Order: sequence, then structure tokens, then C-alpha cells
Amino acid sequence: MLTARKGIRKGDTIVTDTAAAEAPAESVPPEAAAAPAPEAELETEVNKSAREKVLDHLTDSEGPQTVAEIIQGTGLSRNTAEQAIHRAAQAGQIERVGVGLYKLAPPKPPPPPRPEPPAPAIGGRTYEDWMTLMEAWYANPATWDVATLGPAPGQPGCLVPKQASMMFARRLERREKQEAEDFKLLDQLLTACHGNYHRTAALADPRPIHVILNSGVPIEDIISTIRYKVDRRNYPKNQTIGSWSEPWFLKAVSEQYARRVLAPRWVKRWQSRLAGPPMAEAAKTAQQKAVDASEPSPAIQPAPEQESVSAVPPAQPDRLPEVETVSVSPEEPDQMAPSEPTRDSILAAFARNRVPPQPVPQPRPAVRQAEPEPISEEGWEEIIAGFMAGTVNWNVRRLGPEPGQPGCRAPRNILRSFGL
Repeated sequence: MLTARKGIRKGDTIVTDTAAAEAPAESVPPEAAAAPAPEAELETEVNKSAREKVLDHLTDSEGPQTVAEIIQGTGLSRNTAEQAIHRAAQAGQIERVGVGLYKLAPPKPPPPPRPEPPAPAIGGRTYEDWMTLMEAWYANPATWDVATLGPAPGQPGCLVPKQASMMFARRLERREKQEAEDFKLLDQLLTACHGNYHRTAALADPRPIHVILNSGVPIEDIISTIRYKVDRRNYPKNQTIGSWSEPWFLKAVSEQYARRVLAPRWVKRWQSRLAGPPMAEAAKTAQQKAVDASEPSPAIQPAPEQESVSAVPPAQPDRLPEVETVSVSPEEPDQMAPSEPTRDSILAAFARNRVPPQPVPQPRPAVRQAEPEPISEEGWEEIIAGFMAGTVNWNVRRLGPEPGQPGCRAPRNILRSFGL
């Protein structure tokens, strides 16, 4: 069977299909060889992993690398490596520096920031311009230039756009509402001070109170601190407050909040951590030791022979103990004849009939009660101030009769300062 052989004339040379297949292929760069068709699918996970291997190899290598070196360093097949090189070059991650020679591309500079769009103009001026003009007019109406801006806001023929006027009216409404809330808040704080404050502009600024409230401290803790640390009805030597940002006042508020909220929270957290298995085992061991300690010690337990003491007469010191005798008869030739009592048998008999000595309980040393420490004048002032405010219960056993009663132990000068 003959096979037709087609040829292509190239000048004077005829190249057959078989010769063309056996001829060496020309060197083609990976970009051209691996160029995807228009219908190619998106990059798969395998191709993405191969491209990352190529980038890692070029990062760890010194200088440009050939395709063969990249294949050897990454362990990829030639087709996969060429596809990865092509995709990395298209993405701008590597660049070609020669025939089959590649290196990492220099880092691209960050793109310039996009310019902000201009503010929308309202009536020839921006929103901020109109707000600034109306704010100045609201603070001082004389600042409004009628010749340039036309009639003032609210006047007939006003040139201010309606949209800007509505926005400014909403801003004023929110501001007035906030001022009313601040006035109510300051009234509560000054009432708690009971007149012990300086009438200054700093005290009318509620911003420190807002900072405290935003940190989570409720208004009740702030008012309670003012009553105890500012109101002189609780303590005559309380300091006069001049600003809500004074350090001693902020410290007092933080201590009040920590005592009421943080301390119980910490105690609960510590108790939950201490109630674990190790502590339970320790408590069980301590309980077992207490049960063992309640039982009598083996050293003081009664001897077994003590049960028959009433039946056996006590040994007399002036007579020897009786020794059992064994009768010997002709029918019992294996029985030994009775022997004379020895020293060991006498001591054994005494030890068997003797009652063991009982331990003598030792008297416990008397516990000396500590004498109460004397109370200073500042301590008397704190106690009497709390008693007058109703926050301290008077301990009659330790402090004696109450203030105003006969025999009161408080110093007279302190009682006079409280009007007693």
C-alpha cells in the first residue's frame, strides 16, 4: 500500500512532512509558546501555585535565572513552568532581561491618591461656606454683610439657599436640645454640692462629665461622690470644687466606681478560679484530716486486759504474783513438772496486771485580748460625720454613748464643730 507524501516547495528545496517533524524546533520564548488562546479559562489553583513557586525561586536566587534553572529549582514540568513564567510576566511580577533569562520585577510605586471631589456648591458657595457665614451671624448679627450676601437669614428676600437654611436650622435644634440636657445635668451636680463650689466658667463646662459618662461610669456614682467629697454636711472639711476636671475629684469618682462595680467583679472572678479541682481536692484532704484527728490516738486507747480489771484483783506490792502449776500424773508422762518462778515471769505478770497510765491534759495558755487603739481627732471627725449623715452605725461598746448623750467619749472641740 502506497502512501501519498505531500511536500512544500521552499526555493529549490522540498521539505517533506517527515523531515519537518524530524527538524529541530526554533527557540520560542515562553511568553509566545504559552500564550493562552482567547477562549482560555481563568487561572486555576494549580497554575497559581506554580506561579508562586517560580516567584519564590527567583526571590531566593541571586541574579537572573534561565528557564532550565527555574525548572530545576521548582521541580515543575516544562509546560507548567512556562505557563507560570508567562502569567507572572503578564502580571508584572517578573521581567525578561535576555533570551530565556528572567528576574524579579522592581516593586511598583503606589498609585497616587485620588483627588477628593469638590464640595457641591449651593447658590454659588459651598455648604461649609454657608454654614460658617450663618454661624457667625448667629453669634453676632452685625457680621452679616447685607451688600454682599443680601438680607439676613429669616428676612424677606434672603439669598441663602433653602437647603442650607434647613441644614442650619437642624443644627441649631440639636444644639439647643444638647444645651437643655447639659443645663439639667449641671443642676443635678450643683444641687449635690449644696453650695460648696466656686461660681466660675470652668464649673459651667460639662465636657469632663461627658468624658466620665462615656467611659461607662453612671451618673449615680458621680452624684454620690459629690455628696461624700464636696457636700460639707457630710464632712465639714470637704474641699470646695471649682472645676469638674480637678484631679482629686476625678480620683474620687474612679475609686467610687471601682469600689462599687470593679471590686465585686474581681471577687467573683477570683472565686470562680479558686473553685477548681485542685482546691476541691485540698478541701477534701483537709476534711479527712479533721475526721482522723477526732478519733482517739492508738497511744491512748485502753489495753485489752482493762476490760477484766473488775474480775481480777489488783496486784499487791508486798506479795509475789501467783504462778500457775501443772499437775503431773502417771497417765500424762509428757507433762513437765512445775518450775520455780523466775524474774522474767514475775515482771511479765506485773506488766499484765498493771493499768496503763493515762495522759494528763495540758492547760491551754490564756489568749490575751489586744487593747483597742486610741482614736485620733480626724478619726472622731469621720465617725461623727458619718453618724450625723446616717451612713455610720454608732458602736456603743467601742465608742461609748452617742454624741449628745451623757458620758460621750468624743472630744469636746469636735462635738462643738458639729454643733453638739
